[in-house]
Amino acid sequence: MLNGQPSLEGDVWSYGVLLWEIVTLGGKPYPTMTMEEVKKQVTNGYTMPCPKHCGQELYAVMTMCWVMELKKRCDFHQIMRKIELVMEKDHEYLSLQDLEEGLYEYPDNVI
Repeated sequence: MLNGQPSLEGDVWSYGVLLWEIVTLGGKPYPTMTMEEVKKQVTNGYTMPCPKHCGQELYAVMTMCWVMELKKRCDFHQIMRKIELVMEKDHEYLSLQDLEEGLYEYPDNVI
């Protein structure tokens, strides 16, 4: 994951970050941290918080991608199935009316 070697497990982690970026409409992941801080915090178990307007079931998909123990981390088939289940339910998994304008905007020089 943080060793610079490509792997499916690393791709799954990155997909969780991509989901977070999509849900935040292009927000910067780990917005207030430098790359070194991100590496340290992630190694210590830090995960990004649930965006305010994101349903818990969709956020759970993200956190499935960020499980530290590789053997317990989900795979893309599990991600796809979980997202399908979330979308099949008759409820909002994103509430864009609760999205605060500018909430995920940060200066370009932060990262």
